[in-house]
Amino acid sequence: MIFLHKGLDPQTNPWHYLTKSREKLFQIVYLDEYIQSLEEKQPNHPLVIVLKPLLEKDQDILRQNSSKWYKKIKQSRLPKNAKLNFLVVFVRWLSARFPELSGEEITQMIDNLPRFEETKAYEFFSTFEKRGEKRGEKRGEKRGQKRGEMLGQKSTLLKEIKRFKIMNQKGDLDDITFHKICAPIKKDLKKISKDIREMIKRQEREQQGDY
Repeated sequence: MIFLHKGLDPQTNPWHYLTKSREKLFQIVYLDEYIQSLEEKQPNHPLVIVLKPLLEKDQDILRQNSSKWYKKIKQSRLPKNAKLNFLVVFVRWLSARFPELSGEEITQMIDNLPRFEETKAYEFFSTFEKRGEKRGEKRGEKRGQKRGEMLGQKSTLLKEIKRFKIMNQKGDLDDITFHKICAPIKKDLKKISKDIREMIKRQEREQQGDY
C-alpha cells in the first residue's frame, strides 16, 4: 500500500499488523521517502522526475527545472504509451502547483515543447480555454479566458475527486484516507464554483445594463 507520506498512514489493521509479519506478507510504502531513496541511486529515473511537481516544495525550483525534467522524461527509454502518460501526468501536476497560470503559460514554463499541440496534455488545457476565448470575443478576451481557466480548474478538481472515489469504492483507499485526501480538493472546488457563479451573475447584470 502506498501513501504520499507517513502522516497519511492511519496505521489501522489488518495491514499495519501484516507489515510486522516475518513472512513480509504486506508492505507499506511512503512515496516521498521511497522517491528520495530512489533519487539518491538513480537521479534520472523517470519515476523520480515525473513526481517532481508533486513532491518538490520549492516553486522556484519547479519553475527553473520544469523544462529540463520534461525533456528527460521525453528522452527516457520508456515504452511509447508509458512515456506519453508520464508527460501528461507531469504537465497536469505542474499545472496543479501553479493554478494561477493558464495552459499556455504552463507550456511556456516548460519551454520548447516540440509539437505540444498533438499531446493529450494540450487537449486537456485547450478544451476549456477555447470556450473561454469564444466568450471573450463577445464580452472581452480577458474575461473569457479567465472564465475558461476557472472551468478548466473546476473540471480538474472534479476528475480528481472521481478518481479517488473509484479507488475508495475498489478498496484501494480506506474511508479515512479518502476523506483526508478529498477534503482540501472539495474546499477548492467549493471556492471556484462560487467564483464562477459570481462571475456569471456579474456578466448577466452587465448584459442587462447594455439594454
